[in-house]
Amino acid sequence: MSKQVTANDRTSIPLVAVGLALMLCIIFASGMVAAKVGLRQFPPLFFGALVFTLASGALGVYARILGEELQPPSLTIWRSHCISALLFLLAKVALLGGLQWTLSIRASVFMAIYPFFVAIFNSLIARQERLKGSKLVGLSLTFAGVVIAFSDRLALGSGASWLGDSLVILSSVFLALIVLHLRRVTRSVSSIQAIFWQMVLSLPMFWLGAFIFESPLTFPQFSISWLAIAYNALVTNSIGLALRAELFRRYSANTISSFLAIVPIIGLGLGHLLLTEPLTWTVAIGGAIVSFGVFVVYRSKN
Repeated sequence: MSKQVTANDRTSIPLVAVGLALMLCIIFASGMVAAKVGLRQFPPLFFGALVFTLASGALGVYARILGEELQPPSLTIWRSHCISALLFLLAKVALLGGLQWTLSIRASVFMAIYPFFVAIFNSLIARQERLKGSKLVGLSLTFAGVVIAFSDRLALGSGASWLGDSLVILSSVFLALIVLHLRRVTRSVSSIQAIFWQMVLSLPMFWLGAFIFESPLTFPQFSISWLAIAYNALVTNSIGLALRAELFRRYSANTISSFLAIVPIIGLGLGHLLLTEPLTWTVAIGGAIVSFGVFVVYRSKN
């Protein structure tokens, strides 16, 4: 019996899907820049609480429009959603905390390496996914790019630090764990439902942490930081995540993910142009190597 080819198996995609994939890259890269802007006036936990409160509301509306049932079918799935929420909290706290101590262009590079950790964890968990061939080459390139970018010592007062870079890399580790965990969760529920509940269940922890560690919480006057919150909530973490889920549903995940490999390159350009962050040759070359390494990882066959 011949295998049935589904939409998700297609490696070639139409031009409109290519355009949407490129738009998705811009959305994710610009989200890092917007977060850096928002953190100028908001502490990280408070910023996260505001962003993900708005984003979860927007995703809830989107799910209703699609006719998605947001009620998980069993207690087992609830436990899985709680694990997702904890990993999501740790990833975002590390990222937002790191962004306070490093540059958005560096954060874009370091967050892009999460496929490196996904492959490493996969090789440890599943013996059939051992590292070999082109995937091993891609991972080696990714690691080399990170070493080059991480070793760059910017001038004192430039806004970058070893602590900030390390926290962002830690965030990419948690993001890899989220990706692997969501693979299991989405066997029982839709991608939108999985994303929605990881946000919603993390919100009490964001708000509680903000009240405990960042009090007194103050709402600054309307400024570009508020626009950054709205952008992160309604564009990056709502439209962006919904668009990614839809593209993954319709087309080959490897093909779409290959486009996402250019996110750090776009992030380098946006951070330099919009925030006037210093873009050294070391960071630029490291970011390019990371992008190419991630592309090779996505295109390799296990």
